[in-house]
Amino acid sequence: MMYEPPSIHTLRQGDAAAWTSAYTLLWEVDRLQPDPPVPQVFRDRFIEGWSTDEIAGRRGINRNTLLTYFAKGLRTLRERLTRLEGDLL
Repeated sequence: MMYEPPSIHTLRQGDAAAWTSAYTLLWEVDRLQPDPPVPQVFRDRFIEGWSTDEIAGRRGINRNTLLTYFAKGLRTLRERLTRLEGDLL
């Protein structure tokens, strides 16, 4: 069974902490370098729930290139969110 990331569309209305976390994550995704189009493909994959193959077809980007974008973007997000978490503690 293939892993499907959670979608922002599944957050419950009364879950303020989850919404705050989602907002922070979206803000950090938007701050990723726009060239290559990392913010857009991250939103496609992790917010909209598109598969890598769907994104490749719809955006005209090579699948392996997308995987590279995801790896670099996830590394950057991990560093930023870890730093942010440290600032909040």
